[in-house]
This record gives sequence, structure tokens and C-alpha cells, in this order.
Amino acid sequence: MPQGRDVEERRPAVIAHRGASAIRPEHTLGAFRQAIRDGADAIECDVRMTLDGHLVCLHDRSVDRTSDGHGLVSRHTLRQLQALDWSGPRGESRHTATADDRRVVTLAELAELVRTAGRPLGLVVETKHPSRWGPHVDAEVVRVLGEAGLGGPSEGRVPSAVVLSFWPVSLRRIGLHQPQLARGQLFAAAAPGTARGSLAPGVSIAALDIALVRRRPHLVARHQTRGHRVYAWTVNDPADLRHCQDLGVDAVIVDDPGAALAVLDGRR
Repeated sequence: MPQGRDVEERRPAVIAHRGASAIRPEHTLGAFRQAIRDGADAIECDVRMTLDGHLVCLHDRSVDRTSDGHGLVSRHTLRQLQALDWSGPRGESRHTATADDRRVVTLAELAELVRTAGRPLGLVVETKHPSRWGPHVDAEVVRVLGEAGLGGPSEGRVPSAVVLSFWPVSLRRIGLHQPQLARGQLFAAAAPGTARGSLAPGVSIAALDIALVRRRPHLVARHQTRGHRVYAWTVNDPADLRHCQDLGVDAVIVDDPGAALAVLDGRR
């Protein structure tokens, strides 16, 4: 059985989905720090824009599911979001939550955490569209990543910064702002056009729903033959992780990076 360096080189890179979101509250500082401790090759986050123009790491349009607040993210200022408890929705027990589990994180803070991790670590950012703020979100993502020095050459298994989106127009705008920034197009199994799987101009990563990988495994080789990298999301089942490894998927986006690494490295 291959060991050590051989195993590491042939396994997919492991990207922590919203941080180590299976263990700590998603998109919190606790989840991001846990993912780094667990050995993730990259951190993934979604971004939303606040009323006063800051990018925060949140998935939903509203704050209801993941905090003790109520209402749309875009109707809150950053200070208002910082006053909420992000360790769980209102009424849920939070007695085990740490201070890191309660904090909303800005993209700038996460970029700095990645930059100062002490080892090669990538940052994968998904822009959420349609958005009230439209092009301003894409421009601000590029600005924040650039100020953090992310987006250039990387010694890691994932580029230092990657922007993902379901929306080709967002990816085109990102490319106009920063052509060198790695971009990936997301494909969901239920969405139209996934059989063809064409990427927007300048996009180099196909990010495939794991259900789509199961249904159309040939898409992995098809994209790689075209010179694209292939990421699969969200891959938590050990059988799916091994299937992705057998197919040669470049990276898997997972909720529990420590557990995924144990499977892919043959320790589980």
C-alpha cells in the first residue's frame, strides 16, 4: 500500500466547506480555525455584502438559520451582525460554544487568517448571486483578496485564492478585474446544461455536485482532458470520497476535513 508522500500526492486536495462545519458552527472563526488544525488544504466560504458594504462569510440571504437574529444580511450593518450570536439559531442550546463559535467573520479577516496560517493554505470564495449589490460584490472580493496578497502563485495543493460561482456573469466580471485569479464554475446535478458542462471563458475549474459525479463520472476525465481542474462538492460519505479519489478528482469540498483526510489517506 502506498504510504507517506505517495498517498498525499495522489489524493484529492481537501477543502473545508464553510470551515470544519460538521464540528463547529459554519462560517465562524471556530470553524475556520478547526479546519486549519485538522489539516485542510484550503478553506471555503460564501460571501454576502452588508448594508454598509462589507463582505461577510455567510451562506444564506437571511441571518435566521445560523444566528439568534432575524432578517436579511443586506439589511444589516457589519456592527449589527457582529452583535449577533452565530453559534446557532434562537432557542438552540449554545452552552458548549466558544467565543470563536459566536463570531461572524469578514472576508478580510478570513483572508488574513489564511495568509498567516504558517503553511500553504488556499482560500476558496463563492459569490452568491443574484445579489442586491450585484457587481459590487465581485469587485470587493477581488479587492480584499488582492490586499491580502492572495491570488498569485501558491506552493499549496490549491491556488492561494479561487472564486467559485454558479453565475458565469460573475466569473466574467472577476476575470475583468483580475485575470490571473483562479475561477471555478459550479454545476448542480438538478440544473439545466450540466450534461454539456461547458465553462465560461477564462474559467479553469469545474466544480461538480457529488450527485452529478455519481451520475456522470465521465465528466471528470472530460474536463481534465480539456485542461480543467475538477472539484467535487459536498463530499462527506467515505464511499464518495474514495470514488472521487479513484476518478482522479483534483479536490473535494467537505464538511469534516479531518475525517475526509483519514479516509483518503487510508487511515479509516
